[in-house]
Amino acid sequence: MRWFKPDALKTEKIPTVARDPTKIGKIPIQISIADSRKDSIAEAENAKEEFQIFSDGSALEGKVGTAVVLIHQGRHTQTLYYHLGLDEEHTVHKVESVGILLRLHILSSRKSKKASAAIRVDNQAAIKAFTSDLRNPGHHLTREALCIASKISKERKKGGKNKHALTIRWTAGHKGIEGNELVDREAKEVAKGRTSDMKLLPRYLRKPVLTNSSAVKKVHNESLTKEWREEWRNLKQGKALTLFNESTPSSKFLKSLSNLKLSRAAASAVVQLRLTHFPLNGYLKRIGRMDNARCPACRVDEEDITHFLLRC
Repeated sequence: MRWFKPDALKTEKIPTVARDPTKIGKIPIQISIADSRKDSIAEAENAKEEFQIFSDGSALEGKVGTAVVLIHQGRHTQTLYYHLGLDEEHTVHKVESVGILLRLHILSSRKSKKASAAIRVDNQAAIKAFTSDLRNPGHHLTREALCIASKISKERKKGGKNKHALTIRWTAGHKGIEGNELVDREAKEVAKGRTSDMKLLPRYLRKPVLTNSSAVKKVHNESLTKEWREEWRNLKQGKALTLFNESTPSSKFLKSLSNLKLSRAAASAVVQLRLTHFPLNGYLKRIGRMDNARCPACRVDEEDITHFLLRC
C-alpha cells in the first residue's frame, strides 16, 4: 500500500470465492486448442462456422486498446473498438480478455443467435481462464464473458435446438488469414484512442475498466530497474565495465561469463578484473590492506589493472 498507493475504487479486486468449485470446467462454450501452430492455421483456413470473430490488441504511444471484427460467410459485417487507456494500467492478457468479451457481446446483440460461431483467440492463457477458478487479475472480465455466453446458450435452448456450437478456438497469428489481417489494421486505430459508441458496447465496458494490479507492479519494477541501471553505470565499477561491454548491466554480459570453457575461478577473475576489484596493490591499498600501491615487479608505477595487464 505504501509503495503503490492504489485507489481502491479504481483497482481490480480479487474475490475470495469467484466460482462454485463444482462448476469449474463446466462452461457454456466449447473450447478448441489445436496441437500445434500449423494445425491451428489449417483449422482457421478451413473454418466451417457461419460467423468468424477476430480480435487484436494494440499498444501505441503508451496507450492500449482492442478491435473486434465480425465476418459472416466470408464478408466483413461489423467492427467494435474499445480503448482501455494507458499501458501502465492494463496488461496484454487483459486486452485479450476485453476482446473476448466484445466478441461474445457482438453475438448476443444479433437477432439470430442459433448460427454456428467461432471466436478466434491467439492467446491460450485467455482461453484457459474460462476453466479456472477465476481468481487472478483480469478474470473479472472472463466472469462477465461467461455470463454473456450463458445467456446465448439459454436462448439457443429455448427453441429446442442446440446443435449449432459456440466455440472459442485458438488461432495462431498468421498473415494468410483474412480476419487476422483485417483486425490488425483496425487495432491501430483503437490504440490511438478510438472507441465505439457506448450504446454498442456491453454495459460492463461503458465505464472505465479497473486498473490491473499486475500492470502496476510491472511498471514499478521497470522503474526500479531503470533507476538501478543508471546508478550502476555512474559508479566507478560501472564505468569500467561499460568500457568492455556497453550493454552492461544486462543478461548479455552475464551470458558472456557463462561460458562452459571458463572455470568458476576464471570467470570470477574476469569479473574482478572488469570491476577493478582484483587483488592488486592498487586496489589493496585503496581498501586498507597494503601500505603502498607500487607494483612488486617493477617497483615504479601503481599496480592497477591497466599496468598489470598491458604494461608490466
